Amino acid sequence: MSQTMTRTVATLVQREWLQHRFAWALMAIVPLGLAFLFVSVGRIEFDGADATPPGQLALMLAAVPAAAGMALLLAIAAIAGLFTVAVLARRDHGDRSVQFWLSLPVPHSAALGVPLVVHMVVVPAAAMLVGWLGGQALGALLVGRIAGLAALAEVPWTVLLPATATMTLRFLAGLPLAVLWVLPLVLLLTLMYAWFRRWGWVILVAGIGLQGLLDELSFGQRWLLSTAGDLLRHAGLALAGASKAGLSFQDGDEAAAVVQAMQALPAMALRDFGAALADLASPLFVGGLLFSAGCFALLLRWRQREAGASS
Repeated sequence: MSQTMTRTVATLVQREWLQHRFAWALMAIVPLGLAFLFVSVGRIEFDGADATPPGQLALMLAAVPAAAGMALLLAIAAIAGLFTVAVLARRDHGDRSVQFWLSLPVPHSAALGVPLVVHMVVVPAAAMLVGWLGGQALGALLVGRIAGLAALAEVPWTVLLPATATMTLRFLAGLPLAVLWVLPLVLLLTLMYAWFRRWGWVILVAGIGLQGLLDELSFGQRWLLSTAGDLLRHAGLALAGASKAGLSFQDGDEAAAVVQAMQALPAMALRDFGAALADLASPLFVGGLLFSAGCFALLLRWRQREAGASS
């Protein structure tokens, strides 16, 4: 990457940071803050907690918040990023700030592509890391609150931390793949908003519904909705579950079996990521990339035309 391109990317990333940093901070602080407040002062009860062995209970209380925190912040960041990217094309045209960006050596492809990567990949990845770190602290607090401070020493942290870190790394590695799977849907939504403003989403939903109805009446299937569903399903498998393999627990001490399963997580995560990569060799994925390239080209053409009209 040339020095000029590096400066351009850094400038565009800085712009996103300056414009959205407060909202990004709230997305992390509010859920984690509410969770810490609830765990600290709320009344927490578990059915069957008295019958659960203390070691197994402490392990469960320490492990669940890390996974839940990562998944929750990922979902929040992904939804927020989708809404931001959907209106990305017209963002600079409402206040005519596009004229300022035209005065800089910023190509239209970078002006659209860099924010898309930031909101769809970088921010969700950062949210997962924050959720994992916050979940670790929340888990330790939960163990101390429910099982007692002495139970903190019974938690196998040397096994738990690498296991949850492996799970987080698996999600991080699969995130770009998941974004590529859903990119046709995201860029289509962005293109419709660029062409028709808010009416674009109405037209898109109405068009999908009408096309699905016609297909149902004529061929007995809805290929457009089915294709969108397949893209979303493959995106989910890109994050986790592509190998269709699960954790196996041996009979005996359940706490020991859970620890053994956690120790097997790195190998399972590696196989699962390999299956996610192999899933890319699919006609649906190739077709989706071609469709995404066409939508992106149309967005560039629209931006160039609108920028020329604004100037």
